Amino acid sequence: MKIALAILVLALAGCATPQQRAAKAMERHGPYCTALGLKQGTPEWANCVEQAQASEDAMTAAIVFRR
Repeated sequence: MKIALAILVLALAGCATPQQRAAKAMERHGPYCTALGLKQGTPEWANCVEQAQASEDAMTAAIVFRR
């Protein structure tokens, strides 16, 4: 079951373009970064979004590939 889920996650992740993944990360994590007081469109805000997405990706991978 875990292997099938991992394959599905990886397959779906590969379907989106980098621009689509970035847009989704901004939509998902942008409000959090704005709530932290960072101004949208600044390098600091973009870094916050990127770091939040990276953390989410790491947690997802840890759950999917956990043994």
